[in-house]
Amino acid sequence: MKKIIFITTRNIINTSGELRLIKNRGQALFNTFGVETYYFSLSPIKRKDRPKESLGDGSKLHAFYFKSYWGLKKQTKRVIREITKEISDEDIIIISGYMPRYLIQNIKKLRVKTILDIHGTLEELKEYVSDTCFSKLKNYIRYTIFSNSEKEILVFAKGVLVVSKALKERYAAKYSIDSNLIYVIPCGGNKEKIDLEEVQKHRLFWREELNIADEEILFIYSGGISPWQSIDEMIQLYIEIKGNICRKCKLLIMSGDIHTIKKYESREQDIIIRSFTAEQVQHILCAGDIAMLLRNNTVTNNLAFPNKFYEYLLSGMYIICSKFIYDQAALTDKYGVGFTTNGKLDSDIITAIENMEPIESRKGNIDLLLQELSFKNTLQTFVKKQMGWNDEKSIFNSGR
Repeated sequence: MKKIIFITTRNIINTSGELRLIKNRGQALFNTFGVETYYFSLSPIKRKDRPKESLGDGSKLHAFYFKSYWGLKKQTKRVIREITKEISDEDIIIISGYMPRYLIQNIKKLRVKTILDIHGTLEELKEYVSDTCFSKLKNYIRYTIFSNSEKEILVFAKGVLVVSKALKERYAAKYSIDSNLIYVIPCGGNKEKIDLEEVQKHRLFWREELNIADEEILFIYSGGISPWQSIDEMIQLYIEIKGNICRKCKLLIMSGDIHTIKKYESREQDIIIRSFTAEQVQHILCAGDIAMLLRNNTVTNNLAFPNKFYEYLLSGMYIICSKFIYDQAALTDKYGVGFTTNGKLDSDIITAIENMEPIESRKGNIDLLLQELSFKNTLQTFVKKQMGWNDEKSIFNSGR
């Protein structure tokens, strides 16, 4: 069986959204299809001393740390040497994240099938930047370098992995890529149904730990606090909702970086802000009733597929999902697992919450959606095609 040589500058060393997608996908490739993944990570030295998370069975990690640009160049040469030792003609290379030009040129020389792994759009560098001239200049330079890197890889790549249908459409149009060679692998997982007994067990335990009464509605947000994650807007919507429904409410915010939002905990007595381990988070989500997933209307968000959507589904919570996350909004409406919103309070959202069905009634639709998002399902086309690809075929419609 072929193996995957996965080369990345993304953070697959410490717990993060990037690691979660890459790890879960790699686990599915191994457990379902028997495909091993050898990871080659180019990482800033600061990641080395932070808590690490294993990539799981069927994986082998080669980590190369650097302190500066010159250190990156030196480690890039080491990566090439190590890949040459491990790779065979039957293997597949997946490139994920920014790659130095020297590394791209040497990967091309290996003449091994190469796939580009795209998690989101580079427009983030334009849409989320501070107003200082230095920041704008820095992001402009990064955007230019990353775009050129992406284009250079696409010239010889045999396929592209993306996380959403919206992202697929954008890349197919932007680069005239054959859409049949763009594979949509959303941020899903390896479970295809929720376990009501497990959910109830964790729900009872953590509601007691967090001092949540049975009659209270617990809203939950879990994730980072980056600008595109709309924390302020999410909290404001929660405050407006609780003022318009009869039952008492609380909001739990779980994040690894909570210092900048601690102010809300003292301002609103019903807001709880805590940090937990990655292992605890999925259990704690079961304590919630309503999950919050808001985003602003930007290209970055329109094309994204946040990991938390799948994790919220596993908890059985009703999801308040932004209409501006195109794929997830469509799935929320299709399966009736929540309510889609533009982030503004209206009577429809209050009605939806007051008429929310119990988890037992929603389980069937949640399970169907989990099956659609399972890597066992979404990876099948990619695995079948990669085993029978013609090396000479270009991903471009123009045939160049």
